[in-house]
Amino acid sequence: MDSALRRLFKYPFTAQVLFFVGLIYFLQNTALFLWGGDYRGINVKWAHSSITLAGIYIPLGRLAILIISYGIILFLLYYLKKTSIGMFIRSISQNRLGARILGIDIPKTEMITLGLGLMLVGIAAGLLILVYYVFPYVGQDFLIIGFISITLG
Repeated sequence: MDSALRRLFKYPFTAQVLFFVGLIYFLQNTALFLWGGDYRGINVKWAHSSITLAGIYIPLGRLAILIISYGIILFLLYYLKKTSIGMFIRSISQNRLGARILGIDIPKTEMITLGLGLMLVGIAAGLLILVYYVFPYVGQDFLIIGFISITLG
């Protein structure tokens, strides 16, 4: 896997994006084939209840997602600003050649960054299952938002 991703990162950015889009469609259709297209979910009683604050109903599930997300953002900010790996990630993103000259192990740092990103996706999926139903194409809306962000960025 490591060498396959390293080989993929040598291609232009558009080729990388197209590869991962193809991987997304492959995984979605594999899930559709294996488990069918039925909507599934979990029933967490407290996630569907709400509290009233100044006449506004706030669902507890969404409030929990908000609080946990802010905690993860604070952890990520601390990790990127205060640790040596975070400094390596920031330096590679700003100046790859300069980071290589300083002796930073770029492939290792890229794999750590990929693992960190996959961890964040897993946490997000675990949190969103509290308020969304799960089916093979549940990520389409998020995929479109991601494409818009990539295009504008």
